[in-house]
Amino acid sequence: AEMAKMVMMASNLETLPCDEDRDRFLADLDDWQAPWVNAGYRMDIIEGYTSSASGVRLFKPNNNVNRVEGVKLVLAAFGRTPHGYDHHFKSRYSDVTGWMTMWIEDAFRIGLIEDANRFYPGDAMTRGMAAKVIVKMLEYAGDI
Repeated sequence: AEMAKMVMMASNLETLPCDEDRDRFLADLDDWQAPWVNAGYRMDIIEGYTSSASGVRLFKPNNNVNRVEGVKLVLAAFGRTPHGYDHHFKSRYSDVTGWMTMWIEDAFRIGLIEDANRFYPGDAMTRGMAAKVIVKMLEYAGDI
């Protein structure tokens, strides 16, 4: 939820009133989280998870964001939809495959992440890395 708020604020996206939609889209949000996360969900920036037991959509706001989720969130919030890649495209990173390839390759192409042999997509994204990716996106967008 913290990462969602940081990204939504950086990209100047509007929040939603909390009372109206608090549990409408994602059922596990606190009062401070709902305006940011539900807005991201409505804008197709945030997907959430479907609970297999109940079928209810969840966000899991207190979980760590992994590195690929964080990069995708930043790109999507700034309106980027990577094109020119499909699931057969081989990434420069040996541990990036499938759906994540287009997001990570686009992030590399515009300078959000650095070249390396591995990206470690499942590792937690630290606040420092999140801030760095957001600032680089703002620089790329010409906002700073």
